[in-house]
Amino acid sequence: MSEAKVAAYPEHDKLGPLAHGGQWGDADRRAAVIAAMRQALADGRAAAQRAQANPGEAVHGVRKALRRARALVELIAGALPGRERDDLIDSIRIARRSLSSARDLDVAPAVLAQLELGDADKVAASAIIAALREASPPPADASKAVAEAVERLAHVADALDAALPPALDDASFAEGLAATYKRARRARRGAKKSRRRMHTFRRRTKELTHQLALITAGSGEGTRNLVDPIDELSKSLGDVVDLILVRDLTRAHIESAPAGFDGASLLAAIDAKYDELASAVRKSGKELFDRTGKRFAKKVRRTMAKDREPPTAADAEMPSTD
Repeated sequence: MSEAKVAAYPEHDKLGPLAHGGQWGDADRRAAVIAAMRQALADGRAAAQRAQANPGEAVHGVRKALRRARALVELIAGALPGRERDDLIDSIRIARRSLSSARDLDVAPAVLAQLELGDADKVAASAIIAALREASPPPADASKAVAEAVERLAHVADALDAALPPALDDASFAEGLAATYKRARRARRGAKKSRRRMHTFRRRTKELTHQLALITAGSGEGTRNLVDPIDELSKSLGDVVDLILVRDLTRAHIESAPAGFDGASLLAAIDAKYDELASAVRKSGKELFDRTGKRFAKKVRRTMAKDREPPTAADAEMPSTD
């Protein structure tokens, strides 16, 4: 499925209305979580079917499905008994890592092509990409890794269904949403001095968007105005994290560059672009992450409730501005 088609059917449209009357408890939360997990699995399987024709697209699709699965587990972590949550998260993490090298080859050329490089740096970048291709697993191995990752995801879906209690209370969603928001907020602060924390900021923000998609499904304009900016921030963070990836790959394969090339100018170009984008996303994220996790969860719920309030008589009497 193309990115355009994916964008045309956002998560909150596929899931259908979960919340009514400003409450997260007026619908079957458990069924909604399991349905969302099964949808992630179905999307992962659909992506895996493209592994032979387009390994990069397959890897990207399966990794997206795994990220959605983790977001769902984190959302209802408080309702899971014992070590179930950690076991599920570990399984998802292992599956994503198994696909990392295939993703590297898909991302790096596009990122390097967007940088403003001198002729010598372009030659070096091409040599580094060639070295990366040589070091990458063959397509058959990538297909196998994709299939194994989807199999792990299937086990996660079954294990989650078996581990969840018969019903989820309202506090389950609030607690999970607040915890993810808190982790993203903390990572944003640390990202000023740490690329690793920037990576964490992106992961937790992306998971937050998936959780919000489920919780706010069927909500109105006010709620969308609250959550859409977080979704846009997540997309911008993806560009920043891709630069971190390319920087690490450049350092790892710099010996493949032409003789006499020390890589300093190429790394400087990558760092300059990173500094520019990283500063922008941290700034745009400051207002979005300006409250505690509990306050954010309350704000989401209040906004959803307001969206569902019937129009007042005063509203009805207001003249049209058309």
